[in-house]
Amino acid sequence: MNKIFKNHLSLCAFTTAVIFFVSNVDAQVQAAVSGDVQNCKNYFSCDKNGSFYRCNGGREYFISKKTYQKTGERNAEGAAIEASKHGTKIIGNNITIQGGANSGSLDKSSWKYGVAASKWGVVNILTGAIDFTNAVGVHASGNGSVYLTSVSITGTGSQAANVDNNSENSAFQISEDYGYINFVKGNVKVSNAHGVSFMGIAGGIDIRDSNVVVEGNTSYGVYLFDKQGQQYNKDIEERYKRKETYSFRNGLLSHSLPRGEVLKRGGVGLHGGSFTVRDGVAIYSKKSGSIITLKEGATLSGDLLLKVEDSSFVKVVAEGGSSLVGGGRIDESSDAQFGLMERSKWTLTRPKNKELQGLGSIGVSSISLIDLIDSSILFAQPGTSEAGNYQTLVIGKGSGEVYKAQGNSEIHFNVHLGSRDLSGKQISDRLVIHGDVSGQTKIRVRGVSENTKNERDESVSPYSFPIIQVYGQAKKDSFILDGGYVTLGNLPYKYVLRAYGPVIPLKIDYFVPELAASSKNIWYFRLEDEKSKSIIAGYNAATDKNKGSSSGEEKGSGGSVTPSVSVSSEDSVHIVTDPSRPASDPGRSPSEPGSHTPQAGGSTLQTGDPAPEAASQ
Repeated sequence: MNKIFKNHLSLCAFTTAVIFFVSNVDAQVQAAVSGDVQNCKNYFSCDKNGSFYRCNGGREYFISKKTYQKTGERNAEGAAIEASKHGTKIIGNNITIQGGANSGSLDKSSWKYGVAASKWGVVNILTGAIDFTNAVGVHASGNGSVYLTSVSITGTGSQAANVDNNSENSAFQISEDYGYINFVKGNVKVSNAHGVSFMGIAGGIDIRDSNVVVEGNTSYGVYLFDKQGQQYNKDIEERYKRKETYSFRNGLLSHSLPRGEVLKRGGVGLHGGSFTVRDGVAIYSKKSGSIITLKEGATLSGDLLLKVEDSSFVKVVAEGGSSLVGGGRIDESSDAQFGLMERSKWTLTRPKNKELQGLGSIGVSSISLIDLIDSSILFAQPGTSEAGNYQTLVIGKGSGEVYKAQGNSEIHFNVHLGSRDLSGKQISDRLVIHGDVSGQTKIRVRGVSENTKNERDESVSPYSFPIIQVYGQAKKDSFILDGGYVTLGNLPYKYVLRAYGPVIPLKIDYFVPELAASSKNIWYFRLEDEKSKSIIAGYNAATDKNKGSSSGEEKGSGGSVTPSVSVSSEDSVHIVTDPSRPASDPGRSPSEPGSHTPQAGGSTLQTGDPAPEAASQ
């Protein structure tokens, strides 16, 4: 019977508690009840001189230059500072919260929460520090709000093979419904703990001009999950299962919605600063939905940027020159939409953590849909020049427009320069689109050399590089080469981008053969020597009259150098022309209805004759 009263907070969780005793109850149990009831009264004592500060009196409270240090197991389930109930607001200045006296041990006692707000309570702290071990730095629930400015957070959790066992260790955590955290001009560094964990409904966090670092193989930057046994208000739960809760206000972005009911856990706003997950996944969603927004040049990076599974739905928007770094993976039951705007970029890298590499997918990323508006996708330059160290991005699941480009949008590819003995390895980065394409995208290309001399066998035909296949609707100028042609390394060739489609011979080696079998329209974009004959009669050469790159580098060189990666993938593509099939779409004029209109600045579409050399500049 003593176990009933082991945790005094179980009594504090109720507004009213009625306890019945039988006449033969022993004195020991009665003493335990008495002590726990007293602890309930003291939990929100609001004592400025106490070892903790918790208030629920419905008014403002002020504290300054205080240090709260955990010294024993008592109150281990409580918070160092907590505001609860409507109208309760704690305002603090220069506050320090320490998890325990033995700072070097993971076994030390620690507050469950450093700072907490619940039931409409508000905590506002200006300057300070929070340290925790196997706990949560900042917690908000039940319409509670926490505002922290110029606060440093450090924390350590225990290593756990099962991420669910590690879910309580977080710098920030939002549970129940409508919890909110605002973190401004601060720093966070946690190890074997998550950055932000959502286990409720409709929570939110804004991180402004701050730097967050998350370390640990089983740690997530943003962790969205379904906590088993969690109960919610039925009206709120139904509201945040509706598809409309995932709608964007910005009319430029696609209005994609989840396939079924997906509970929206909350939203994350990164405003400037950086959020780095060195060894783990930056965004992980399981049975959950969310919208992640980057603004004002914010950077979100992970060893793996995104992992979405078990019927999840996540939207990621980067605007205002923001950056995403890392690959993405979604399972068949889930969807992830990306929107890049206003000179933002997504740099694809291969994970270094072996636990994230996966069998056969080390260099493959996937998302459901992307809007690319005046922004860029970059494949990171391989860490070594060996053929095969390239990546593949797969976009779409076969339904509707899945790739939408507007304005000055670009994709930067790497291609292999070196010996012709490639041993069947992939020789370029690749884009696979399973669905329809709209708009026009400029392609930039960087040559990666095996050696400084760029030696090659001149007796063989010049290189060609397969880079894009579309299993769906596209146009011959959906992708054009920036500058019209590119020279790679020291090779004495001009390369142009040739488009083949919408129907191409069945005998070619497709990037994804199973998609080809079910696709009525297939477009294939290859980088080929300008003087070589088309590998398929009736090709379309997509070029751009705008000569060269403003960066002063080789045309199509891609600009900045990005983090190193190393990948392996499938064999390079070899096309075998099938003379029994008619040439397809030999040159529809760009002025025809439904075709793309060239942008200002001289971008045009050139159409070659069935067999001759590519159009010259």
